[in-house]
Amino acid sequence: MSGPEVGRTKAAGFQAGARATLNVPARRLWEFIVSAEGQYALGSASSELTKDSEGVTAFIDGSHFRRRISADDGRGWLLQVRVLEAPVGRSRIALHGERLADAGDREETLKRFHEILRRIGLAVSAAASAPT
Repeated sequence: MSGPEVGRTKAAGFQAGARATLNVPARRLWEFIVSAEGQYALGSASSELTKDSEGVTAFIDGSHFRRRISADDGRGWLLQVRVLEAPVGRSRIALHGERLADAGDREETLKRFHEILRRIGLAVSAAASAPT
């Protein structure tokens, strides 16, 4: 008897999530995430994200957004990005994907999320240390 597959939900296929703590205030991280550069880092459109952007199903300024992402197979999936305050001027970013096709898609999404978090960490660190 085997248990349920890791990442499988009852109603929404598979899901995946990753998070990181960064040495920048949450507001600065949020402003980066919704900027054109931040959206490019997420692998989305390269224009600023607003509540009226294509595919956005939820948008709470400074907190999180949910966006439908089209997939090559036509199924699509849902991306949630959340920014949270952390102690001492730091912040946490959490990426969550749901409605993923299968376990293989989940593993690929986790790899992509970890690479995205690495790129975002580098970008916001560079911006934080740049002279103003």
